[in-house]
Amino acid sequence: MKGVHRGFHLEMGSTRKNQRGRRDCGTYHMGPTILRSAGNAPAIIAKGGFSGLFPDSSAFAFQFALAISSSDTILWCDVQLTKDNVGICVPDIKLDNCTNIATVYAGRKKVYDVNGVRTLGWFSVDYTWTQLNQSVALTQAIYSRPYQFDGMFPILAVDDVVTQFGPPGLWLNIQHDIFYKQHNLSMRSYVFSVSRRVIVNYISTPEVDFLRSIEARFRKSKTKLVFRFLDEDIAEPSTNQTYGLLLKNLTYIKTFASGILVPKHYIWPVTSDNYLQPYTSIIMDAHKAGLEIFAADFANDNIISYNYSYDPLSEYLYFIDNGFFSVDGVLTDYPITPSEAIACFSHVNKSSMDHGSPLIISHNGASGDYPDCTDLAYQNAVKDGADVIDCPVQVTGDGILICMNSNDLLSDTTVTRSPFSSRTSIIPDIKRTPGIYTFNLTLSEIQKSLQPIISAPELDYSLVRNPRYKNKGNFTTLNDFLTFAKDKDLSGILITIEDGKKQHCAQILGYSHIHRRDHGLLYHPIRHSNISLMLLGGNVEPGGSSEGIWDERLNAAFMVEKLGFGVTDAVIKAISSAGYNNKTTPEVMIQSTNSSVLKKFKQQTKYKLVYKIDELVRDAVNSSIEDIKEFADSVAIDTDSIFPETQLFITGQTDIVNEFHKYNLSVYVYVLRNEFVSQPWDFFSDATVQINTFIKGAEVDGIITDFPRTARAYKRNSCRNLGSRMPVFMEPVEAGALLKQIPLASQPPALAPMPVLNVADVVEPPLPPVASKTPPPTRGTTPPPSQQPSYGSRCTASVFISLAMLCGSFLFI
Repeated sequence: MKGVHRGFHLEMGSTRKNQRGRRDCGTYHMGPTILRSAGNAPAIIAKGGFSGLFPDSSAFAFQFALAISSSDTILWCDVQLTKDNVGICVPDIKLDNCTNIATVYAGRKKVYDVNGVRTLGWFSVDYTWTQLNQSVALTQAIYSRPYQFDGMFPILAVDDVVTQFGPPGLWLNIQHDIFYKQHNLSMRSYVFSVSRRVIVNYISTPEVDFLRSIEARFRKSKTKLVFRFLDEDIAEPSTNQTYGLLLKNLTYIKTFASGILVPKHYIWPVTSDNYLQPYTSIIMDAHKAGLEIFAADFANDNIISYNYSYDPLSEYLYFIDNGFFSVDGVLTDYPITPSEAIACFSHVNKSSMDHGSPLIISHNGASGDYPDCTDLAYQNAVKDGADVIDCPVQVTGDGILICMNSNDLLSDTTVTRSPFSSRTSIIPDIKRTPGIYTFNLTLSEIQKSLQPIISAPELDYSLVRNPRYKNKGNFTTLNDFLTFAKDKDLSGILITIEDGKKQHCAQILGYSHIHRRDHGLLYHPIRHSNISLMLLGGNVEPGGSSEGIWDERLNAAFMVEKLGFGVTDAVIKAISSAGYNNKTTPEVMIQSTNSSVLKKFKQQTKYKLVYKIDELVRDAVNSSIEDIKEFADSVAIDTDSIFPETQLFITGQTDIVNEFHKYNLSVYVYVLRNEFVSQPWDFFSDATVQINTFIKGAEVDGIITDFPRTARAYKRNSCRNLGSRMPVFMEPVEAGALLKQIPLASQPPALAPMPVLNVADVVEPPLPPVASKTPPPTRGTTPPPSQQPSYGSRCTASVFISLAMLCGSFLFI
């Protein structure tokens, strides 16, 4: 069977047939890199194998970890003992937390004392190795991870892990020696026995007495003993001292251990609101005491500090390449990410700027870290290494062009907490639910009375962005944007003029992702990739109506017809007045979903034009591409149009990028986000894997992203141009391969074929001519004289007054 990455195969020959039950509950030489105390690169320890995807300690998890990670990856096994003293690899002392034993041996639940706590469950001490191996299967222990691989794999003995997979290194973690003593089982004897049969590189435990009892036996061996620290306020069971107190006496730890394993917050503490504090001295203290130090608790799909911008690779670099220290190893559920960090992303030139392909195009500036389209978002997009920064233009009530993601202020501002909260209106030509639009307020009213709100596309999962900057930054007019970008190290600017297009709920629901995200705080039954029904202005339930809903973005034709506002003319004049018509300024790019808008720019300018396809398509007929070629230089397409997915599993790869390339049209993909819930399982909750697959696998020419810093780090990585020497963990994902590993009975439902882009989807009616409107005063506002836009940002007569005439009957007073 094919593996998920190109260049290797994942075999299932070692798995048992007819599994029962469901869940109830290439060698790569690293270049210059940071060195640990032993003089080697930091060790990568795969906790239960690749347990972020497959059941912990399963055959797939172990095999997959070795197949796509660094060639010296160490396999971690949490050792439990059976009734007949066989050591098995199971991540939890309660088997019902990670196997289907509650179904197989229903009614055999027991209550035991575990480190002074009465614990109810199923325990390995009540079953022989044969009973467990032949009847019980592993399941995913964390409910937010894929359940489709549950029940496929038998429990493995420690010896099986070595004989079946031949790992470069084996780490045995002994978490509950005291518990097994209470049941007349000797973990000490087992460790001595297994170390005579197989090579054990590391043994760890959080129990002092256990390490002290085996230290003499291993003193002259190559097996390293590691003391595992738990949270500071927990009492170590054999000494009854807290781990925080033991941490202050590392010289004592050195008498029976060669290293320590600590939760990562011991090194980089975080505040109560999840921001990094200054690093501690623990690494320097451990090295001074002659101890190696390993950091634990790395998982790409866990909540990490906001300082990392939801990028797990960035987190690893804080521990291995910060200029001051490095840990000696990391314990992780996703060994591919530290493999990338150590081999390709450490010791790179962080000041290099390459504006070649692929282009990094910001989406509302650095909107992953700062409120959309604010001065902070643009300043940091440039700082973070964007090649192109973008401005989606909207218009204010006094005819000023402003950069905002939506023309509905409810989406991006604090307007509901302002004196203008009553200015809601329903405009069916834009959307059918109430909104407060940019053209309801003047620029002065927006700037003086409103604050921006940082976007939260994954709020359904309680994932928010940089809360300390939730309302920071200033609104940016188009003139401000053009002035700011003019002298920056950019290859271009992208000005977006959107056109509201009807989408159908049936289409959206047909490509929704139904899955679980828990971790104790994340849960929502349906996620829509890059499509938020909340932002589309509709409340849609599965199986609901398929009638259309309208996008909230600026409709150029609507503005011309209803409000007498020529947005294309205004943008052209603003760009010209800002001095962008010479060769020393960044290249101007115009993006729109409306072909008529782009045709008008084609007639009047020499700007680069981007046609945004705002529906999911699997292909495009030649005549539609030929039509696009007449007015555009490139296209922007949704991620799912390249890699369709069902229940977060990629089903395959379309040929749509290649089809556009045949006509010399560049292809940009939108919108890439770092939050792990926005990515298919195939990308391993790693934004770098996603970027790499779109660039190396799909061969797109650019990415449109909320997090340009992550994309810039990718462009700087030292492995990009290695060719045939590319390490396997930097190869693109093989589309659809992960889905093929799921048993037929557990396969997610097949998708209906996505539509093909036809000429009718591209052709739009010509924009109507601009007709100035001078309506009578409304609601006490005196309109300025009617005028056509002359230059810069002031463009026309009061748009707010024209709107009042249009929808006055819908105003909520």
